[in-house]
Amino acid sequence: MKGTKLFALIYAFISFQLYLGISNNFTKSIFGVCANEVANLQIDLENTMLYNYVKSLYWKKIAHISQGLLLGIILLFNYDVSKLFDILLDNSSVICTNNTYKNIIVTILSIVTLSLWQLDKLPFIIPAITLIYLTKIILSSCDKNQFNLILLVIACGYLLYNLGKRGYYYSNFIESSYFSNLFDYFVGMSISIILYGFLYNKQNDNLLLDLKHMYIIVGIFSIITLLIIYLIKQSKPNFGNVTNLNDAKNRCINSNEINKN
Repeated sequence: MKGTKLFALIYAFISFQLYLGISNNFTKSIFGVCANEVANLQIDLENTMLYNYVKSLYWKKIAHISQGLLLGIILLFNYDVSKLFDILLDNSSVICTNNTYKNIIVTILSIVTLSLWQLDKLPFIIPAITLIYLTKIILSSCDKNQFNLILLVIACGYLLYNLGKRGYYYSNFIESSYFSNLFDYFVGMSISIILYGFLYNKQNDNLLLDLKHMYIIVGIFSIITLLIIYLIKQSKPNFGNVTNLNDAKNRCINSNEINKN
């Protein structure tokens, strides 16, 4: 299959999620009134979204953009990211093992434990162990399966983490930083489209990803989108018919969004 097809599906899901957030929140932008950028970076929500976004860029958001750019490069240019591990795999002591379901379960478990750590529900040692184990799985997965697992992590890992952390405070979800973080990913993928237009070489259109993993990625994005629709429905009544910014900010309850990154 072509990577451009999977890229288009992911890009469409992200665009639709951004539309849902922007059309339903108080500011009608990617910035919610409860978002950590608003408080920590002292962003004036009365400025234009473009001005606020440029002002909000710092290393963490640039890292989000880089993830979206990396995903775009892998899918559009058919870049085999697993080649980055070739040096490590040259060691003859590495035994190749492939267990798709274990790989998926450990990947999701790593994301869940990271989210719980960020919510101060778990000590860091637990997600650290799962991440070390996930790294071991990636290194011991060979050829096509290794590529599949790395792409699964890059495509879905951060977005699941972002949803898990912001969705925990569901009463503030529509006004959280979920959508500004998602926009970072969108920007990175958009940059990859520009690069694709200038640099693409049509020598090889076939992506290494197999259909099984493609369906998993598309399925995860479908579930995330349905969860976002549900969370918007649950959180929007909390902000009721607010008419001014201060009133909207006062509705940010039971959340550490406005206190920590």
